[in-house]
Amino acid sequence: VAGFSVEAVPNPATGSTNVRYTVPQNSFVTLKVYNMLGVEDATLVQEYKNAGGYDVPFTTTTLPSGQYTVRVVAGEFTVNSVLSVVR
Repeated sequence: VAGFSVEAVPNPATGSTNVRYTVPQNSFVTLKVYNMLGVEDATLVQEYKNAGGYDVPFTTTTLPSGQYTVRVVAGEFTVNSVLSVVR
């Protein structure tokens, strides 16, 4: 879907990162972080958002080093990105 994206900056993250995401239309949005086993590690957003771009700070200090999936669900659409955490 055009205008629908998610990325973590910086990536890899060593202590904190900003998750930048864009939603193409007004909708209920969830932004969650999952480990590679599919276990939810954090819920960063769970609310109605207007179409547009957003930045969410995310502290990674409690997560072990590894790869994580950052998932945004907006209405019927889903987009994923990979976040690397290093110590």
